[in-house]
Amino acid sequence: MTAHLLFLFYFFRAPDLNMAAVATNDFAARLGAFQAQDDQRMQWLRSMHQELCDITDKYQNLCGDLEREKIAGRGLQTDSKRWEDRFTKLEESVKESAFVLVLLDADADAYMASSPPSLAREYYARRDGGQGAARDLQAALRQYVGQTMPELSGLPIVLKAFANADRLADTLVRTKMTRTWKDLWDFAMSFSQACETFDFVLVGSGKDRADEKIKELLRLFHKNPTCRHVIFGACHDNGYVRELEKRFPSPEARDRLTLLESFQVGREYRSLGVRKTVRMESIFRTDFLSGPVSPLLSSTTTAVSRSPTASSSGVSSEGHAAHQAPTWARAAASPSDEGAAQHGGGGSTGHTPPSAVTARRFLDLESGAILVNAQGQRVDAELPALAPGAATSWNRKTNECGMRFCRTFQLSGRCANKMACGYSPATLSEEERMVYRSLMRRQKCHVGPGCRDRTCCYGHHCSCEGAKCKFPEAQHRIDVSSAVL
Repeated sequence: MTAHLLFLFYFFRAPDLNMAAVATNDFAARLGAFQAQDDQRMQWLRSMHQELCDITDKYQNLCGDLEREKIAGRGLQTDSKRWEDRFTKLEESVKESAFVLVLLDADADAYMASSPPSLAREYYARRDGGQGAARDLQAALRQYVGQTMPELSGLPIVLKAFANADRLADTLVRTKMTRTWKDLWDFAMSFSQACETFDFVLVGSGKDRADEKIKELLRLFHKNPTCRHVIFGACHDNGYVRELEKRFPSPEARDRLTLLESFQVGREYRSLGVRKTVRMESIFRTDFLSGPVSPLLSSTTTAVSRSPTASSSGVSSEGHAAHQAPTWARAAASPSDEGAAQHGGGGSTGHTPPSAVTARRFLDLESGAILVNAQGQRVDAELPALAPGAATSWNRKTNECGMRFCRTFQLSGRCANKMACGYSPATLSEEERMVYRSLMRRQKCHVGPGCRDRTCCYGHHCSCEGAKCKFPEAQHRIDVSSAVL
């Protein structure tokens, strides 16, 4: 038995050792492979764990964000609802409070409620005349708004009329529109009582009081959403143009503006580019107020006559006098005998000619004819006496309305610029032309007595006896008896 075991031991000894070595190596290799796989698994597990942690964090963050968004959304929804309600209420309030604003400078003849003239005294003399004027004006305004802006036809019309109480009352009394100053107060009171949104405001003395109130109302309401439209009734005065340019600078803004024009419209209003204009000749005057000249007007005329560009008769020589907005209180009327004398109505130039003057009359000469005396000096033809009211009418146009007339066109009928010279295109009457010619006659011709220009309308000599005269001594008392064509 022992021998047998020894045989087996020796027989299998070498191969067993080889096989053991192989098995050991194989085991080590497999163990290494298993370990590598385990490491990969662990690495993958760690990676998955980290990703899971990241995803969990993101999920938790998103859940938190979502919760905050829910809370914010609920708050936003609440705020949105609240703001929507407020906006709706505000919109309804704006619609309910919307109105059309009408501003009137009631000092002006142009905005005096007296057309047709037969109603003038009915308006101002009767105790309830203001109510009639307010109702008629309201009807005319509603008709205009309904025809041109149907979307605004249902809105109330708020009218503010401002007037200088002292001067307007004085003018109405002197032109016999009213009997006493108190009638104006009755008119203003009944005008304001006729409609809840109409006010006739007497602002007291002072030229600029009404102007400043109108400008301030423009400032307050030009951007106010409740003021849907502005009807501006002060187009006689160029002083408002700059204010309108400031408050309505764009075409869109000017669509909210209507110019209530009259028989006198300042030239500068043409540059505004306002597309909406209206005239209410059935309500307002179509010409200047007529009646006795007010002392207030006389003082104004005297002040103008002292300016360098005015004549001694109180008539503006070139229409360049300082701008004064025409007002009821300053409006001139057909002159009385005293007024006509003041404006030179009794003579051709307002000077007292000496008896030696025997020059031919202007109206007897043919067009373009001139007179020259024996010494070769030009002699000016004698101008006729000014027609009654001509000087006053000239003063209205040049002093109050600020009109400037082309000398060449008005006095000779020709203009090189074909009326594009910047002067007023209005045509003067023959009587007004004679006033203009007499004023130009007082201006010294720079050529003097040697002038032979047939269209020259300046003076070439002077026959006055005044101490102060623009003409040199040599051009006084020239020989007019030998003047021939």
